[in-house]
Amino acid sequence: MGSLALERADVIVGVDTHKDQHVAAALDHIGRLLGIAEFPATGAGYQQLHAWLASHGEISAVGVEGCGSWGAGLARHLGSVDVVVVEVNRPNRQTRRRRGKSDSLDAEAAARAVLSGDAKATPKSGDGPVEALRQLRVARAGAVKARTAAANQLHSLLDTAPDQLRSQLAPLTFKEKVALAERLRPGTSGDIGAMTRRALRSVARRWRFLDDEAKELRAEAKKIIDAVAPELVAAADRRSSPLSITEIPQVLRRGGEPVLSVGQVVVITSCSSSSLIAIGSEQLGQWPPMPTRRMKVTQSAQRCSPTARAPQVSHS
Repeated sequence: MGSLALERADVIVGVDTHKDQHVAAALDHIGRLLGIAEFPATGAGYQQLHAWLASHGEISAVGVEGCGSWGAGLARHLGSVDVVVVEVNRPNRQTRRRRGKSDSLDAEAAARAVLSGDAKATPKSGDGPVEALRQLRVARAGAVKARTAAANQLHSLLDTAPDQLRSQLAPLTFKEKVALAERLRPGTSGDIGAMTRRALRSVARRWRFLDDEAKELRAEAKKIIDAVAPELVAAADRRSSPLSITEIPQVLRRGGEPVLSVGQVVVITSCSSSSLIAIGSEQLGQWPPMPTRRMKVTQSAQRCSPTARAPQVSHS
C-alpha cells in the first residue's frame, strides 16, 4: 500500500481490537481527532462501527490491530464493503511509555500510523481456500497431537500391565494392539487385571477416534487443494518422489493472491533437499512438516534457475 492522497473530507480510522469489543478513533486529513467510540465485536457492531465512521466523512483507510486474531472479523466486514483495511502493529514500547496505555490511545495510535504511512501492510483476506486450509490444519494438528498422547498412554499401560495381558499384546504391532485392546472386556471383578483392561480399551478407542478424525480432516484439505490448484498437484505427482501438501497455504497464495506458478514451484523443489517445498498429494501424514522442510521462498528462488538440475531428494 502506498502513501495516501487525502482530501479535506477524508477520514483516517484506527481500531484497537479486543475479544468482546473494539475501540475506534477517527482523524481528519491533517491528524485532528474527530472522535472515539466503542463497539461490540459482533456483526451488528461492525455495521455500527462502519456507519459511525461514514458519519465523519469519506473513509480513506482503516488501520486495524490484530487482523489475524481478534480483528479478523472486522477486517473481513470492512473489506466486503470496499473499505481499505491496513494491518497495524501494536505501538512500540517507547511510544507506550511516553503516551501511556489505554484502548483509546491505542486506537488513535493505529490511526496515526496509517496517516503517517508507517503502517502499510495489507491483511490477508481470510475468506478464501487458504484460510479454509489453515482452519483444517489447526484442527488436524490438535487431533494428531492428542492421538500421539493416546499412543504413548497405551504403551505406558502395557509396560505395567499384568504379565498375562502384557505377554498377549507384546508380539503385536501397534495397530494390532489397538484393534485388540478396543475389544477387551473388563468384566465386573474390580481387580487390577479388569481395571487395566478397562483403561486399555478406553485409550485404544480414543486413539481410533482421533485417527479417524485426522484422516477425515486430511481428506477435506485434499479436496480443497485439488479444486484450487489441480495443475500444481499434478506437477508434483509427476515427480519420481512424492511430495507433501502441508506447505500449500504458504506457497500457493499469500492472502488469497497467487504468488508462484507451477513452473516456479517445480524449480524451487528441485534445488536442494534443505529448501524443499511440500506441495504434492501423497505424504499427508507428515503434517505439520518437519522444520528442515521449511524455507523462505524468495531466497530459494534467487538461488535457483529454471535450468537447475534436480538432485536426488531423500525423504528418509
